Amino acid sequence: MGKTKVFDYQYDLSGRLWKVERNDTLISEYVYDDNGNRVLYISGGDTILGVYDDQDRMLAYGNATFGYTASGSLRWKAENGDTTWYTYDLMGNLVSVSLPNGTQIQYLIDGQNRRVGKIVNGKIVKRWL
Repeated sequence: MGKTKVFDYQYDLSGRLWKVERNDTLISEYVYDDNGNRVLYISGGDTILGVYDDQDRMLAYGNATFGYTASGSLRWKAENGDTTWYTYDLMGNLVSVSLPNGTQIQYLIDGQNRRVGKIVNGKIVKRWL
């Protein structure tokens, strides 16, 4: 028989996750800035720092860095030498993602700016009505 594990999730006054305990042992803590951005994550001796710009866009989180378009949409995410690229249409809809492993993802957008399909490496894998 397995052992029961009891998790306790504690939240700050703004409703943000602050601490996680397992069987009364602290396993992770979170710190936020005045705008509610997570700026620190501590777990098992590891510390991850989050850095944000004046518009609250994440610039770095741990080993990952982020870049944005002039309109503020996420353009790329780089982590450990791998970069994921994001492309948007003129209405700001995410239309494609290029993953570091070469996978190409496209999203089909209808005339009302609704995502109606997903194409992976040229094959439709999902449709929404």
